[in-house]
Amino acid sequence: GRYACAQVLMSRRLPFLAGRSLGEVCHIVQVAVSQRRILGYLEGSMVPFGRSVDCIKEQCAVWQQPVSVSKGGQDMRLATWEEARICLWEILSSESCDGLPGAVTLSNVKRLFRARFGLELCETALGYSRFGELLEDPRLHPICRVETQGKVRVIVQVMPKQVPEALAESPLASLLHRLLLLPQGEYRDALRALEDYPGAGAAGCGSRCSSTRSTSPGSACGSDCLGSSPRLASSPRWSPRSSIFAHSAQSHACV
Repeated sequence: GRYACAQVLMSRRLPFLAGRSLGEVCHIVQVAVSQRRILGYLEGSMVPFGRSVDCIKEQCAVWQQPVSVSKGGQDMRLATWEEARICLWEILSSESCDGLPGAVTLSNVKRLFRARFGLELCETALGYSRFGELLEDPRLHPICRVETQGKVRVIVQVMPKQVPEALAESPLASLLHRLLLLPQGEYRDALRALEDYPGAGAAGCGSRCSSTRSTSPGSACGSDCLGSSPRLASSPRWSPRSSIFAHSAQSHACV
């Protein structure tokens, strides 16, 4: 570490460090690590920056490649951006209580991804060298924000806009609510796809859907529903089997 490195430099009796105290040399080492990028860390040891973890991660982030697979995640698939958004929302929603937004410490996020979803959330595979910077990406702004609470950094759920009362009993409510969480480009594509959805403005699933309010949760509402929308079916970004629509099906069975 920094102190051991300073001790070694002092023992070398280098002329440019003559007259410096051990504390001053420790500060010089810290500046070399944090500001000048001369030194770095690798497996707990001080090394030249070019061999450090930070340098390796920066190079991997450029090519969007994982640095290495962590322990316990050797057979786990890397999370995509879409999966990262959905899983983060699910994690934070499960931590929410009494209408308050959910919050999780940054140090627990990767563990929760592995434990709950069997996915490895790797920042370099998504183009970032630092995990905190990944969570501040604009694509995650509708999902969460990063805050410092005391000495701990946490991600806090961004509560979505309230569903209008006119849609409160509609099977479309959950779907439309989740569309608010999507990036602007994908949000527009999804709305265009929904133009062909039968009875999109009605309280039920539409006149062509055999199951409306009388349909019990978890039951099928027939094949002529959201999945039959021709524009939705042909959309390159959306399909009736996608994760977001499938999640809505658990409670409304209209997907």
